[in-house]
Amino acid sequence: HGECSPAKMDNFQSAVKDATLEELKLAYESLADHEKRKLADALARLPAEAETPDAEEDKKALKEMSEEQKAQLKIAFDAIDTNQSGAIELDELKVALTKLGVPLTDDQMEDVFDRADKDKDQKLNLEEYAALVNGALNV
Repeated sequence: HGECSPAKMDNFQSAVKDATLEELKLAYESLADHEKRKLADALARLPAEAETPDAEEDKKALKEMSEEQKAQLKIAFDAIDTNQSGAIELDELKVALTKLGVPLTDDQMEDVFDRADKDKDQKLNLEEYAALVNGALNV
């Protein structure tokens, strides 16, 4: 049971490709409870655990992904970037995490965002977002 079945992954990927938060939420809800907890716990722990990597480490996170992973990351990034500015602002991240049902407080979300925002421009670019996702998945 602990494995993510190919069918479940296909559902998740097709929901992400359609890039609506409602479908992302359904995809998130299709994950097993322990998978949801792992993601939420990892995000909640990031500010306390993660050393702040520099921009070079952000680039490395992106380089180490497969082409398919990069494509999926970009689709998710674009879905969260609702104003299509090319960057994810704090409010966009909060809306996405809330709609996905990730149980973090506003303060925790701000901490996660601040930790991911390496250049402190109040926006997450694709590289910063890639490092955040990698950090959450690898905890």
